[in-house]
Amino acid sequence: MKATILAIFSLMIILSSCRKNNDLEIMYVFASGANFKSSVWHGLIGELNVKDIILVDSTETNLPFDKITLDVVSKNLCQKLMSNHNKSYIFIAHSQGGAVVNHSLGLCPNIDVKSIFYIAAVIPKPGEKPFKLLSKEDEKHYFSGISYDEEKSALVISGQEKLLNAFAQDADNQERKIILESATSEPSLIAEGVVNYDFEKWHKVDKYYVFTQRDLVIALESQKKITKQFAFKSSLELDSGHLPIITRKKELANFILRHN
Repeated sequence: MKATILAIFSLMIILSSCRKNNDLEIMYVFASGANFKSSVWHGLIGELNVKDIILVDSTETNLPFDKITLDVVSKNLCQKLMSNHNKSYIFIAHSQGGAVVNHSLGLCPNIDVKSIFYIAAVIPKPGEKPFKLLSKEDEKHYFSGISYDEEKSALVISGQEKLLNAFAQDADNQERKIILESATSEPSLIAEGVVNYDFEKWHKVDKYYVFTQRDLVIALESQKKITKQFAFKSSLELDSGHLPIITRKKELANFILRHN
């Protein structure tokens, strides 16, 4: 009899937990990479056909660039996450956005995370800076279209054609226009931040990675180096440069929707 009661009690706890998870509404969170405003996501959001979203980029705080750090951007995201109730979050992080998402999870550890999609993204472990595993060649290509303004603590677009050649050599004319409209200067201090989050808890989250074969900014070799440390539920490899969120948005949306 005692064993039967314990079994029933355990089942009730499990069912209660399931009901709790089912009661949570899904909300998508889009974290932009360096040098791009959140408008870079509009095409992909349209393909996903989602309305309940959070957008975050590094320049939306309206602070001077020398005050915008990884902590500041991640806290801004964390405040948005905490302001919503009964939500389970699907994170979609591009490039530097991987560091912002992971650091924000350390700042608000009690949110419900359904899954994380890393798109040509960095995934620093606790105690690491965002771009630790990138190569000199990655850096060279990035700075072929971006220049560093030390006085303003800014990473500034140095030429439109150079930017397009480095970030999206596969873009057509319409996509190039969208990219240039979304491109912006970037606070340089974010790259110097140290990421911190609960590594064991993060390991339990469903994670996905999207590789970009023709990427020059975070080359495929660097992506493989980043991802070999972790287990992913699934992955996708796209024939694209660094911005498949624009140039391969249909394939990307299909992959995300298939796994949710």
